[in-house]
Amino acid sequence: MKTNILVPIDFSGVTAPVLREAATLADVFDAKLWLIHVAPPDPEFVGFDAGPQMVRELIAAEIRRAKRRLERYQRLLDGNGLESEALVVAGQIADKVLEKAEELDVDRIVLGSHGRGALYQMLVGSVCERVLQRAHCPVVVVPDPARRKKRSR
Repeated sequence: MKTNILVPIDFSGVTAPVLREAATLADVFDAKLWLIHVAPPDPEFVGFDAGPQMVRELIAAEIRRAKRRLERYQRLLDGNGLESEALVVAGQIADKVLEKAEELDVDRIVLGSHGRGALYQMLVGSVCERVLQRAHCPVVVVPDPARRKKRSR
């Protein structure tokens, strides 16, 4: 049975390091990479009524853009001899990552950390922290290289 690695992608500065780490692990473990982007939830689930049409159209356009971006990453990985698949889902990020991890029976999750400060963590929390606390499999956390550069100054 092939190993499965889930790779949440947020298109931030940590995306490239996350993809490099995931590709390295996929090569070592002969694994399939599942690239996932979690888009904002449908407006009717976040307090809007049936939802202003314009908001729905903006979200739909964002989902299409995210899918195209993920598919570009998928083609790059596939071109390097790695098996991958791109998925875009909508909802709360940590919940959807954990849900897909269960659904796909992944063996590992590779995700980035933005390394925000203590106040942000206290008030908002972190996707990475929630995934680490609730994941059923090992989680590899890749730090944001921009944050490392700031700390080394």
